[in-house]
Amino acid sequence: MTISSNIRKAGPFNGNDVTTSFPIGFKVFTNSDIEVIFTSTLNVETVLVLDSDYTITLNVDQDASPGGNITYSTLATGEKLTVLGAVSYTQETDIQNLGGFYPEVIESALDKNTMLIQQVKEIADRAVTIPASSTITPENYVETLTVLKSETAASASNASTSASNAGTSESNAATSASTATTQAGIATTKASEAAADLVLTHADVVSTNADVSTSTTQAGIATTKAGEASASATAAANSASEITTLTTSTSTVAVGGSSTSSYDSGTGVLSLGIPTGATGADSTVAGPTGPTGSTGPTGSTGPTGATGPDGVAGATFSLAGTVLTITTP
Repeated sequence: MTISSNIRKAGPFNGNDVTTSFPIGFKVFTNSDIEVIFTSTLNVETVLVLDSDYTITLNVDQDASPGGNITYSTLATGEKLTVLGAVSYTQETDIQNLGGFYPEVIESALDKNTMLIQQVKEIADRAVTIPASSTITPENYVETLTVLKSETAASASNASTSASNAGTSESNAATSASTATTQAGIATTKASEAAADLVLTHADVVSTNADVSTSTTQAGIATTKAGEASASATAAANSASEITTLTTSTSTVAVGGSSTSSYDSGTGVLSLGIPTGATGADSTVAGPTGPTGSTGPTGSTGPTGATGPDGVAGATFSLAGTVLTITTP
């Protein structure tokens, strides 16, 4: 039989985690005429061992139905199997002089030569070649490729450095932009705080003026109340001048309250309640302290003056025996 196909390769077969049988379609003489190559997910190739890593089932009639099937444990996704011809590069057909001449022996020898040629062609098809008209020798071509490889690696390194520098510049620009945004935010905040301080200062001035005015008014009220209390005390003293022994005790009454008075005949104590003037509002502006005047000389005791008229709003006291009667207006 002839060999009509020029293919001496099957695959590569891609793994799918399921398939375990892989067909081959070229003629071989024995199981050892085939080489199976495993490719990992990292593209690392390994030549598998027959009957250890895989098995082969050849078709019975290699002329009518060449090839057979490779059985391999489940091939994972990303892995590959490639089947190549591996006929030995030998010539074992021995034709004796005047011996038997069997056509099948001659045909098998010719088939093997064709298989060997196809194997070499399959390898040559994967090889790097130079044009037929090129004057470059294979040695020079390899040298040129080596130089180009070195230059390409250098260019790739420079490109990587440029990319890294560009990334750094981009990062620095982003950082600068972020810093500028932050500083702008700080400036805006400071401006807002300055404006608020200005408004607050104006409000403080207005509040201070109001406090000063209120303090002046309250001071006037306190002066008036003090005058009234003094007049009441004077009237009380005048009314009690007839009492031989009298002790007075004064106390303050809450702002807005009425004056009070009471007499304890057992102790001879006269208790007076004097209203307190309203407290002036605190002022944040302190007035200047006036100078302290010099102490004047003590004057001589003057004659006793005539009894003055009853004071305004003062209490009236009358003593009948040991009974003190106090009448308040």
